[in-house]
Amino acid sequence: MNTKEFTTSKKFHLLLLTIIGIIVALIIFQAGILVGYHRADFSRHSRENYFQAFHENRPKFLGMFGDERLPNSHGAVGKIVQINLPTLVVASPDNTENVITVTNNTEIRRQQNKILPTDISVNDSVVILGVPNSQGQIEARLIRLLPAFDSNMRSTPTQPIR
Repeated sequence: MNTKEFTTSKKFHLLLLTIIGIIVALIIFQAGILVGYHRADFSRHSRENYFQAFHENRPKFLGMFGDERLPNSHGAVGKIVQINLPTLVVASPDNTENVITVTNNTEIRRQQNKILPTDISVNDSVVILGVPNSQGQIEARLIRLLPAFDSNMRSTPTQPIR
C-alpha cells in the first residue's frame, strides 16, 4: 500500500476526523477552564476588597465557607446606594453590593439621552454592563438609568418622554 492509497482510504479519513475531534474537544475544555478561572479570580478579588471598601472587619477564615454564589463579574442590576465618584455602589435585589468604577469611556444614558456621572443620584435604578478589574470592581462600559416604578410596577417617568 503506497502513500496515495493510504491517504485516500476510509481508515485514514476516520483517523483524521477523530484527531480533529479530540483537538476541538481539548480547545473547548481549555476555554472553559479559562472562563472559570477568570470568574473565580474576580470573586476572590471582590471578596478581598469588599471589606476594605466598607471599612468592616474581615470575617474569620472559616466564616468564609458557606452557600455563597459567585458575583456577576460583568454587570450589575439594582439601586445605587452610595456615590463617591469615580465609584458607585449598587445593591442588587438579592442584597449583594457591587462596586462600580466610572471611567471616561463609560456611557451613561437615561432613556435615549446621554447624561453626565454627576447627574446620577442615590436610589436611581440602574443596569450596568462592564468588565471586571483586578480590585474586584466592575469597570462600567454602559450605565442605563431605569425609570422609577410605583408599587403596582407601572412606570413613573421622571422626565416627559419626547
